[in-house]
Amino acid sequence: MLESYCHRIESVLSLTVGKGVWDAKSKRGNPWDQFTRVDKDFPGESEVGSVHCAPNSADGYDWSNTNKVWTFAEDWLSYPNLPRHKKLLNAATGGWEGITATTYGG
Repeated sequence: MLESYCHRIESVLSLTVGKGVWDAKSKRGNPWDQFTRVDKDFPGESEVGSVHCAPNSADGYDWSNTNKVWTFAEDWLSYPNLPRHKKLLNAATGGWEGITATTYGG
């Protein structure tokens, strides 16, 4: 149920903020596309990710990944002001440790 709800939120954000298009691999500068960037697609330039991928995920639902990546994830706490301060984070230091596929019902 939680995963379904998160997908609904992602759909609304892709339609509003993303202007009807969601391509997390895009470099268009769309804030929603930027928010969902992950390190596997943008090495050293990840952001927050999505319901399926944390900033350091190697694959979907890889929420306990211990690999550290440079990410701008914490910048989004001050959106729309994005100071562009990178931090080296992983599941434990980034705060997403413990989120699992079973948490989402997957």
